[in-house]
Amino acid sequence: MTFAEFFKTATGNRPYGYQCRLACGEAARPEIADTLIGGTSCASQLIDIPTGLGKTAAVVFAWLWNRIVLGDETWPRRLVYCLPMRTLVEQTAGEIEEWLAQLADWAPDGKVKERTFWLKEHSPIILMGGEENNAARREWDIHPEKPAILAGTQDMLLSRALNRGYGMARARWPMHFALLNNDALWVMDEAQLMDVGLATSGQLQAFRNDEKSRMPHPSFTWWMSATLQEYWLETPEMTKYLPDLKTKKIGTAPEDRTGPKWENVRKTIHIHPPLEDKKLADFAGEKFTDNGTTLIIVNTVKRAVEVYKALTKNKKINTGVEIHLVHSRFRPCDRQHWQTTFLNRKALAARPKLIIATQVVEAGVDISADVLITDLSPWTSLVQRFGRAARYGGQAEIYVIEIEEKKTAPYEYEELEAASTELKKLADVSIPSLEAFGKSLSPERKNQLYPYSPPFLLLRRELDDLFDTTADLTGADLDISRFIRTGDENDCQIAWIELGPKDLPPDDFQPSRGERCNVPIGDAVKFVAAGKGSVWAWDYLDRAWLPLASRDIYPGLLILARADLGGYNAEQGFDLSSKKPVACVAGTMPLPPDITADAAQDDESLSETDQWQTIAEHGRLTAHFLTVAGLFPSKTAPILNAAALWHDLGKAHPAFVSLINPDKEHLGGDIAKAPQTAWRKPVTYKASDTDIRPGFRHELASALSLIDLLHQCAPFHEALLGPWQAYMDVKQTESFKKPARITPIQEYLKGLFAHEFNLLLYLVASHHGKVRGNMQASPADQKHPVAKSGDTMPIRGIFEDDVIPSTCLGMPDGSDTRIPVTRLTLEPAAMGLSQSFGASWADRCAALLDEHGPFVLAWLETLIRAADARASK
Repeated sequence: MTFAEFFKTATGNRPYGYQCRLACGEAARPEIADTLIGGTSCASQLIDIPTGLGKTAAVVFAWLWNRIVLGDETWPRRLVYCLPMRTLVEQTAGEIEEWLAQLADWAPDGKVKERTFWLKEHSPIILMGGEENNAARREWDIHPEKPAILAGTQDMLLSRALNRGYGMARARWPMHFALLNNDALWVMDEAQLMDVGLATSGQLQAFRNDEKSRMPHPSFTWWMSATLQEYWLETPEMTKYLPDLKTKKIGTAPEDRTGPKWENVRKTIHIHPPLEDKKLADFAGEKFTDNGTTLIIVNTVKRAVEVYKALTKNKKINTGVEIHLVHSRFRPCDRQHWQTTFLNRKALAARPKLIIATQVVEAGVDISADVLITDLSPWTSLVQRFGRAARYGGQAEIYVIEIEEKKTAPYEYEELEAASTELKKLADVSIPSLEAFGKSLSPERKNQLYPYSPPFLLLRRELDDLFDTTADLTGADLDISRFIRTGDENDCQIAWIELGPKDLPPDDFQPSRGERCNVPIGDAVKFVAAGKGSVWAWDYLDRAWLPLASRDIYPGLLILARADLGGYNAEQGFDLSSKKPVACVAGTMPLPPDITADAAQDDESLSETDQWQTIAEHGRLTAHFLTVAGLFPSKTAPILNAAALWHDLGKAHPAFVSLINPDKEHLGGDIAKAPQTAWRKPVTYKASDTDIRPGFRHELASALSLIDLLHQCAPFHEALLGPWQAYMDVKQTESFKKPARITPIQEYLKGLFAHEFNLLLYLVASHHGKVRGNMQASPADQKHPVAKSGDTMPIRGIFEDDVIPSTCLGMPDGSDTRIPVTRLTLEPAAMGLSQSFGASWADRCAALLDEHGPFVLAWLETLIRAADARASK
């Protein structure tokens, strides 16, 4: 099958020439597409294509063709489709789902069929606030060797790429950080709407490029827009890569400019003085025709609602005319019918329609208006809005309503003034006219029409600082919001619930995504202040809905309100003035599994399995799944294998052993996994009957046990002494008495260089994401009686001189061996060098970060974690 046939199989259309070139290289042309079978190598790209010419299909099918059909290993396994708005994510994910269903029916036998069916069942994974993927799609992060398509908002995706994933458990941040920075093809679509997130995407790609020689699986970025300007990516680190991007920039070629969207198209433009809301509604009523679609795009939700109200009362408009309101302040359950009833090509042809909308229709909406009336907006927005008129060819009338200087919000007056000046030079804004106009602009004028000056810039030292995900005792973190999105409109989500006068929300209630309405934080503060005593927020630690005060509101917060508080109706969306009870929708969702698992410090849900597994058995199984993934660099393969085999050594600690009721067959303390019925409830770690260890982490015990194993047989090893070796007295060295028997594991540890031993320790300690760059006490450690009395505080439930009994572990050759008793030390938690154990934990991790870089180090720990999770299943 050729690429053209492949494309048509899924979409029903032949590809444009630029779509062929993107998938198959510069040699591809429409006239030879039917004979073109080969692909092209993947690289970062700039894609500047007019609106309405299938950019989404272009990038998705380029990846599908090369990665899935041709099986080209140089193309990344993950396609990460990043968009600025939720509505665009919903539309894009829907299209991808339809295409994958078509391709699954087509797929021939063999590897292509296997890859295609996996993709259909497990993609697209949707990452945006409140989205709940099915079980198969939730597990994408434990299958790093499998292809995946992720579609999400820039908030969700960029926060994960910065190791601070919004809406997910802290412990899983490093996994998504690794998977989105390694072996991933990012598509930054509608780049003109991405604010500071665009600059962040450029900086991240530059950092990846700088690390390319160390990364076994590189990542690339495609920036895409109908108004893309190269200088938007002129960041300090990205500038050196821009010349190559400009040379390879994908655009339309002369042979592409054929068909109904290019030929005999006319979009006549008229400039009109400012109009108040009601006057604008009257004007729209005059221009509306009974045989087509009139689209009105205004700059604020408030104005859209007022125009909608006036139009519904306009008696000059026939009763058979459909009038629709579209903006971002509707619940998903109320807007899910938009795509099928009026925001698609077939529906528009059925009956005359009046559609009042905000910026949400600027991108990704397949709608063609015969009459377009739009508020004056920045040039990039206007170009997108013009693309909603005569989208399928033909003719359209466009009216641009000027804005008074005092009413330009949410835009700056200078942006609107620059756009107005240029509009007055044009009589037509069809695709050919806009292309010709763009080529005529001077660099200075382009800068005025396409301004971009991000207020914050991600620096390399900040990325390195973000690598460690350990929070301090107050739970504080570095703020990354300034690198993702700026501006005043940061959203919260509000859902409503029907309750009796004295009832409180049940703790097992979680509103589904369809019930959650996005609301600007300013309006949310007003809403909560007015509804005092009838609004709540979910507390993940207490696992309960707690009363909410307006001062406690922050972006991304989920707010639950009584239905009788009002604030919403299905026809107009969120409305502070509405006092009518809100119609609630049925359906709740469980807490996301990763958040549930991370809610309590003492959670051991990953240790509950259908079958008993000893530490050695589970280690061998983890090593097996690590081999199945097969994505590790060959030089680190032995260390990864050893980490997989020994990562659960700490489960022989008495605090972990105390959790399990042994049975007749499993009497020892070498158990890693046990059936649900074997666990003592509630989960309480006890080193003895009187020694409770809240917050115990077995993975830290594993790493500290390995340190003692090496110290027993080689106390002067470079991994323990480091710089101290130069000061060691010969007599001290000779006085050391070797143990009577050195186990095979100790022989292995002795043979490691210091940097290899450090990597082994880090991979073992980080396999749950809770012990990483710092070894410090957690809030749970403060609950220990010793800590309360002011004596030495435990660290993750471990005290100095804790003992782990002799334990059986698996070896790389498949055999088992028993290690001696080990004694744990907390000296690595101290700053500086220890005379007995050398470098501190923080120094060891810093050295690893220097050696591997943040992307590769996170990648290696993610491979262990994915293998461990699959072995646990």
